[in-house]
Amino acid sequence: MPPRPPQQLWATPAFAGRHEDPHLVFLEWADPALAGHALQVYVDDQLACLHLDAAQSSTWLRIDRSQSRRLSALLVPNDEPADLQRATPQRLEPDDPPYPATANLLIARSPAAPDDASLEVRRQPDLPPDTAPLWPGHLGRPGFGGLFGIDDHGFDHATGPGLGRGQLGMGPLGADGVAAQWHDPLAPQGTYTVQVATPTSANASIDLTVERPPQPPTGLTFNNNEIRWSPAASPAETALPTRPPNMPELYPDNPTLLALDRHPDLGFDFIPTGLSPYFLEFRRLVNRLADAARLANDLRPHATGPLTLGVYPGRAHVNGQTVASTGTASLALAPSATTSVWIDTAGAVQSATTGFPTDPATHLPLAEAQTDAQAVTQLTDLRGTAAYRTPSATLSGLTATVAELNQALAGINPTVSNDALNFLTAGPTTSADSLHRHTQTTFDQASTGAHSLVNAAANPAANVALDFDVPQHFATPLRLTTDPSSGGLVQQTTSQTLQLLGAATMTGGFAGTVQASLFNITLGPAPFDGQLADVVLSVAQNIQSSNPADQLDATLYRNGVALTDTQPTLTAADGAGFRSTAQGHGTPAVPKTGANGAVERGDMITLDLTRTATGTVTVAPQRAYALAVFHPTTPA
Repeated sequence: MPPRPPQQLWATPAFAGRHEDPHLVFLEWADPALAGHALQVYVDDQLACLHLDAAQSSTWLRIDRSQSRRLSALLVPNDEPADLQRATPQRLEPDDPPYPATANLLIARSPAAPDDASLEVRRQPDLPPDTAPLWPGHLGRPGFGGLFGIDDHGFDHATGPGLGRGQLGMGPLGADGVAAQWHDPLAPQGTYTVQVATPTSANASIDLTVERPPQPPTGLTFNNNEIRWSPAASPAETALPTRPPNMPELYPDNPTLLALDRHPDLGFDFIPTGLSPYFLEFRRLVNRLADAARLANDLRPHATGPLTLGVYPGRAHVNGQTVASTGTASLALAPSATTSVWIDTAGAVQSATTGFPTDPATHLPLAEAQTDAQAVTQLTDLRGTAAYRTPSATLSGLTATVAELNQALAGINPTVSNDALNFLTAGPTTSADSLHRHTQTTFDQASTGAHSLVNAAANPAANVALDFDVPQHFATPLRLTTDPSSGGLVQQTTSQTLQLLGAATMTGGFAGTVQASLFNITLGPAPFDGQLADVVLSVAQNIQSSNPADQLDATLYRNGVALTDTQPTLTAADGAGFRSTAQGHGTPAVPKTGANGAVERGDMITLDLTRTATGTVTVAPQRAYALAVFHPTTPA
């Protein structure tokens, strides 16, 4: 067992005549597990003396009482002699406990109580009670006279006067002899239910209230014969979250827990049972848990004073942008009010007593803090409302009505609001892309996927057509229809009609900045037997250089053999920004003809992006891609 403080420790001054001795203190202690333990006494967290006799429960201690001293003690198992002289002040109770109240309950034991009776103290109805046996196994029930002449006279017995083991004259006669005790030095404020119960019955319960003792004031100042102070704060009480009622959560059974040596998800090692000392393993465990919980600390609100709030730094997504917030160490809260706290689109912490902003896209809610005249009474963490929510028209900023949207789709009308039109067209300035949406259908099965276009007219000449305005790899607009005579697909352009079996595209490139030539970029195997129709080179940012001839070109290969006579090329002279050979920029590709430009199903298609620069490059090509268009070979 690791060292621990005794249950009770008293210190009283020694008297020399009528005056207190300035260098002598009488120290007493009590604990039901004194046997097998030695007692270490600490003065100001320094080991002062050691008592090896388990029967000893008091001592004279010589210290300098001219100033305040902290007296404390630890019970150390005496089965490890090396540990007896080892100081472990980190195991002492802290000076400032996390709760400002201490509860101590004494009740009289009755020999008529059953052997299995227990003292139960319960704070919350949904939490297990603190339970202690009314008659611990080491206590003899016959009491005074029952063991007279056989054992220590009356020592710790039910009705014993407390005469055994040197106690005579050192304390109240019979103190604690007939008392059962429940002691909690860290008791939170609230109402406690107390009863004596057995596994099958319980007597009537009583309610006891634990109140916070008086606290010293803070900010005490004296100026011009006037004393000013602030009321004592208790942030630990107001910030302490309570367990949700009626939400029990079961642990795995004890054998399963004791058999665990490593957490399967978080990867930390459990401390082996009986390991001593275990401080290093405990710190490793806490460090791993802190690493796992680091994300939960992002933007976490917490009380930092009676009327101040802190927010830890963190990252979030606000209005479509990732922002890094530095948080705040001390946000002033208005007394007797409810303050809403959030971060804005710049990541700055904002607050108001009038509620959150009305536009949900412009802020991320963090907390609501309720205060009275002196301190925070309730702090509600609202980060979960942003983390767990479903998309909605309000969240996406869409405020147009259904009627307005239908009217906008049917045709512009004076009754359609500007806000609705701006949303549909991406704002006051519009573009072609903002007026439509691209759809993509993906099939994950090894079977044919089809979209049916049905003309149900009775006229045999009725047809179904797909019109394409200007796809980049076609020179003129086209229409795809079916040939009524053969049922085949027909491509109709402005000047001619062609039998068309279809076309396929393959794409390859580099998503970053092209600092040097890139070779053997794999596009994949050819999907069918066919002919290369075109190769289009596009860049999101074209090369800029002091030499206008500096360039980027693309070479397409079939099994290592080039498929073009002329590679598509973009030079610095073609201008800055987005450039594409499909839009008349640079030099277009000239595919090889006949067998030299043909591919067979399964041929490996690769790509080289060659960068040539002899001048001073001020802007390197960015996001360069090549699009290869293949037409299948028409069956004979």
